[in-house]
Amino acid sequence: MNRRVPSPRTRAGQLAVVTLGLSAVAADCQQCQPPPPPSRGNLDRVADVVLVDALDGHGYAIAANPELEHLRVLDLTDGRFVVGPNRFFPLSVPTGPSTRQLATAVVVEDDGVAHAEPRRVFALDTALNVVQVVNVVDDDAGVVPFSVAALLPTGRAPVDVAALVHGDVTTVAVAVPGATDADGGQLELSTLLAGAPVDGDAPVVIPLPAGSHPTAVVADPLGRAFVVADGLLPQLHVVERADNGGFALVRSLDLGAPTSALSAGVVDIGDGLAPVVVALGANRPAIFVARLFRPGFREDRYAVLGGAALPALGLTAAVADARPGEQPAGSTGPTVCCRGLSADRVAAGEATAAFAAVHQADGALVYVQLAAARVDDLVLPPGRWVVRLVDDDAAGPQAPDDVDLNADPDLWVPAEGGEALRPVVALATVDNFGSPPVVALLPAGAALTLTWEGDLPGLTSLRGAVAAGSGTFNALVDVGARDGRAGDVARLAPSAPLSGCDDSHRARILAVDGATVAVAVEGDGTGAEPALSAVVVTSCLQGAGDVRLSVEAQGAFVVTGLADVAARLLPVDEGEPDVAAGTALPLPGAQLTVTTPAGRPRPGSALRVPLDPHVTTLGLDLSAAGIAGGFGQAGLLPTGLAIGTIAISDASSDDTDAVIDARRMVLSTASTDTSSGLPLLFTGDEAETSTGRIETFR
Repeated sequence: MNRRVPSPRTRAGQLAVVTLGLSAVAADCQQCQPPPPPSRGNLDRVADVVLVDALDGHGYAIAANPELEHLRVLDLTDGRFVVGPNRFFPLSVPTGPSTRQLATAVVVEDDGVAHAEPRRVFALDTALNVVQVVNVVDDDAGVVPFSVAALLPTGRAPVDVAALVHGDVTTVAVAVPGATDADGGQLELSTLLAGAPVDGDAPVVIPLPAGSHPTAVVADPLGRAFVVADGLLPQLHVVERADNGGFALVRSLDLGAPTSALSAGVVDIGDGLAPVVVALGANRPAIFVARLFRPGFREDRYAVLGGAALPALGLTAAVADARPGEQPAGSTGPTVCCRGLSADRVAAGEATAAFAAVHQADGALVYVQLAAARVDDLVLPPGRWVVRLVDDDAAGPQAPDDVDLNADPDLWVPAEGGEALRPVVALATVDNFGSPPVVALLPAGAALTLTWEGDLPGLTSLRGAVAAGSGTFNALVDVGARDGRAGDVARLAPSAPLSGCDDSHRARILAVDGATVAVAVEGDGTGAEPALSAVVVTSCLQGAGDVRLSVEAQGAFVVTGLADVAARLLPVDEGEPDVAAGTALPLPGAQLTVTTPAGRPRPGSALRVPLDPHVTTLGLDLSAAGIAGGFGQAGLLPTGLAIGTIAISDASSDDTDAVIDARRMVLSTASTDTSSGLPLLFTGDEAETSTGRIETFR
């Protein structure tokens, strides 16, 4: 049964403030004027937001405010929050103490055309374990606008909600984790018939794979399936609807990494429109893209298209919808991303109508290409796509423009007598064809240090002891797993050197077996140099207690500066026709090789290699516009991102009531900005890159 929205609750202190305000108005000559619409204090730590193109001709952004235990409604057509029965307060839809996830349904019409439902919003409360079905304004008689029409119970601690509508049947999907990580989660499907729950019907439970932990669920934009993200398994789970209306788990797509958030849309992936789902990495800054089933194509029903690294961890995402029916009336086609692209990059094909927006943990929003048909001058073969950031820089990773790696005297620090032995560095750009694996982004300002025969970073000052009567060092960790090899040089340094002994001793490594390292000892028959004397072994190392091991990489450069880069780089001798394994160092988006044309450098010589990723992202740096500080500095924590076609005021018309259709996006935040101390909703055009054209609502 529908229930009307009650007036917002007020505490005694709030009531006193309102009473004082009304007393002041009563003494004013403008006492008969209607109160102004609320413009501040409408939001409090927004947890999610959805965009609804309602049947009354208005576009609404509906925001969940769990600490207020209410939904708030922003009318984007009028540019203000909807007021409540008491016009001094915004309209509030009562919800539970932890209503954090909102969703709209995908409606499939009799002719098979699917679109977002304009009548209802589904609000999931993760503490009360219930989905509240909320009516939006409706043209049908007897429907109370912005009211709770039904309650659907869920399993314990649900995480997300989605819905599909086929005729009179609405299927509401709720992702629920298992009791333990080993149990696996499940998707619970509840049914509404003609908008009302079916009495006595328990949810249908679709078990997910063992060990799974669902983190999000989204409806297929063509209405054929639900897709579930997994926070533990590196998979997307597809629960498909059969012709008889039943649902079953049909596929788990391997992404290569767990995921935390999902969004779905329809874009041209290079060979026609296709429903796609983007998934954000749960434990790494990356985005993954999967194509869902599309009728009429001879292809695998579900497939992973690729993935790309992000500058920071993505928290929310939204996919553009390129279907003709989703475009504003009178438009010439879907939105092309992105505003701000330079003319030469547009000419090079960087502009795309197949894109997603990602709001990152650092507060910045970036755009991602979902179907790049070419990368610079590289044309991809059929069936191959590149998922990557929209980039306004044509160059690949290389040294900064004003730096010559092979001539700058400040970069080469040779050991004494090795001035003429400077190596030659070459950087070659490589392509990233998606995930798995995803090539990480080279960080801005990165610099490598190449040290000839220096200490390997993972093998510095390892604790252990020298075995009695031998040249065997037993470490407390696996030396072989840290790239210690036969032929390297071990430096053994007792923590407390004995009287008459040196602080450290060097010896060639003969063999590495896990944590056991055999080194050369004089007279052992190998003739290896350097070698320990028997006196050093028995008098200086065996009785010294704790001995520390460090390993010098012989005949190679040791590379430091990037955590995910291999530590050992072999040089290429000048004139060698082939590059042997280990002579090319893989970097994010590039490969580095070093040639020694004048002989090998002296041990300890070092070359610094500064790098520029040459990635200029297109997006919105909301903190840079004076709106707020960066994340962690009273910044803006992203919680929701929605994109759709809605009616907005026509700024070019003299008629104040004139409206036009436009593709808009809405971003919600949970933290407060530095100027007002209030959470914010941001709204702007789809693919916007100028913060000056972004509106804010509090």
